[in-house]
Amino acid sequence: MRDGVFTRRAALRAGMGALGIGALGAGALAAGVETRVLPGRGRLDHALGLDGTPGRVPTVAGVPVTSGTFASKAMKTTLGYSIARPATAGPVRVAVVLHGRGGDHRGAFDEFGMDRFLAQAIDDGVPPFALASIDGGDSSYYHRRADGTDSGAAILDEFLPLLQRQGLDTGRVAFQGTSMGGYGAILLAARHGAARTAAVGAQGPAIFASAADTAAGAYDSAEDFDANDVMRMTAQLQGIPIRVDIGTDDPFYPTVERFVDAFSPPLEHSYVPGGHDNGVWLRSMGTQVAFIGRHLAA
Repeated sequence: MRDGVFTRRAALRAGMGALGIGALGAGALAAGVETRVLPGRGRLDHALGLDGTPGRVPTVAGVPVTSGTFASKAMKTTLGYSIARPATAGPVRVAVVLHGRGGDHRGAFDEFGMDRFLAQAIDDGVPPFALASIDGGDSSYYHRRADGTDSGAAILDEFLPLLQRQGLDTGRVAFQGTSMGGYGAILLAARHGAARTAAVGAQGPAIFASAADTAAGAYDSAEDFDANDVMRMTAQLQGIPIRVDIGTDDPFYPTVERFVDAFSPPLEHSYVPGGHDNGVWLRSMGTQVAFIGRHLAA
């Protein structure tokens, strides 16, 4: 109860108890959803009327997509990437798209149809720009790891120069991502700095409340978590336009809400019915792409 109102979160807790999962802690719940192993999510959302209408990819022809690979010293392996670039004269700015845990560069276009969302945004008057997705590692969380790999460095120090060599304008870039990638987009923006970051779009960002709450393999230690905790990076993020979209039943929602409110004024955001899933993220993808495009053009 809050001010005499039976809240959606209270209803969620009641529903969890009815399904016998109320004993799960917040960390276990977040980790379970982040790794896509938690059962019963769809039944619970349906029972509580919280699943919402799943988003859909626009039924328009997408911006042309090309793909390639490069040998990454930072990741000690070959990384794949894809670029959706509109057919316009001259260089255009670019948004780097970061995938979620267990994903790869293909998901941005094969799973989320971002080439079609981009085409729709341009048709609606957003100035043309490019989207570039890259392999970020299964559970790298886009920072340097104890094994010496560093997905963040691969993006900032290797991928951005590659994009520049391919004729894209990387003087000021944007970052966009979902789940682990949403967290990574915020983290890399803080590292890249306000002078070189035009915007950030994050969907269901995997921002854990504490080291004890993290999913297995996300960080190497409590010290590693502290060094890469975006809740501690609000000063570095000041001045960067950031938009966050998340479902109110996403286990990361409470921490993300605190992150949004840590800024004055709060970050641009939407809290919508639904959980940590593609249906929620597709509902907000068009808004994310348009937001990024407007700020890249500024």
